Amino acid sequence: MLPSSSMAPKIILAAFFVIFSLKFYSAKSETWVKGGYWYSGSGFPSSDINSALFTHLFCAFADVNSTSYELFLSASDEKEFSNFTDTVKQKNPSVSTLLSIGGGNAKYSTLSTMPGLDSGSFPVKEMEQYLDWANVMAYDFYSPQWAWISGGLSSNKVVLNLPFYGYAWTLANAQDNGIGAPATGPATTEDGDMSYKDIRDYVLSYGANILYNATYVVNYCTIGTSWIGFDDVEVVKIKVAYAKEKKLLGYNAWQISHDDNWILS
Repeated sequence: MLPSSSMAPKIILAAFFVIFSLKFYSAKSETWVKGGYWYSGSGFPSSDINSALFTHLFCAFADVNSTSYELFLSASDEKEFSNFTDTVKQKNPSVSTLLSIGGGNAKYSTLSTMPGLDSGSFPVKEMEQYLDWANVMAYDFYSPQWAWISGGLSSNKVVLNLPFYGYAWTLANAQDNGIGAPATGPATTEDGDMSYKDIRDYVLSYGANILYNATYVVNYCTIGTSWIGFDDVEVVKIKVAYAKEKKLLGYNAWQISHDDNWILS
């Protein structure tokens, strides 16, 4: 089911990310995980990361050859990735680093031929037995269809992923602007996605009120026909408290360059 040990000393399955420690430091943790993803395509230098705020940092992304299944990096990423660990350890010598593989633009068919997965199932029993933890995406879906813990994965092997971004929608009717209001498509950007930093700037520039919905545990605001849903500081606090209450292993953020002066981190 899993790749051979020659490919990587440790494997972590993270929803649609497969993460290998490779030459980076061991992924195993006995303490609360405070993790964050750094994406090389963000334009945010790894030297600017406040690594003191994290116990684990994920360097994203390496890719997988569709024929040999060997890992490879783009020429632009090779130097940055090779220096990543030394760079972030300058501010926090104890931080652990991991190499993240694939990402949202990865070729799913290549990865699926290695664990043999379909689009809605994972080998939870084997994950429970062999993995240190799983980073579970708890966003980018309308409604969850199943849960990891009820599926057999121990709570202390679950790391809750937090989104440091949100989505802007164009309302069908500006007066109908509650949670679940009809929308005609994205707003502000082609895909509607906005970093937390950009959302704060956008909201402040219009002097809009940020609302909170306790049922869905989300912040949102309306500016004309634009409706933006996201996680502000209060939501992050609630989610982290929830993770602790459920005795999860910690939390992970995608992606740290989206933060606004490390407010969420």
